[in-house]
Amino acid sequence: MIIEAIEGIILITKCNPKEAALARNIQCRTWDRKSLGWRFPCRPDVLRELSATFNVPIPDAARVIAQEIEVREQGVKEAKLAGWERSEAVEPMPIKVKPFQHQVLAFNVCMELLGI
Repeated sequence: MIIEAIEGIILITKCNPKEAALARNIQCRTWDRKSLGWRFPCRPDVLRELSATFNVPIPDAARVIAQEIEVREQGVKEAKLAGWERSEAVEPMPIKVKPFQHQVLAFNVCMELLGI
């Protein structure tokens, strides 16, 4: 089995049938016909499940991406807990009318998750 991290995706190729059956049981997986392997998103929960299922090291690039995602999600959680009543846009919103406060919070959440 070969595990690679390519552009935010973990790709597992050259699996034996037993490993392929284990990979099918993991959520968020898709089959990549081009490389004949399983694709997984570089998310913290997926990395934990991969390392628990397969006893192979996870590439450092995937760990770095997962840590960045975890930090962004923590920022979103804090913004949601703070409430939308006093939300201010982190960037100018691309709309012509004044947004409602819950719309500003949604915009900030999207900007945080996208890393902008």
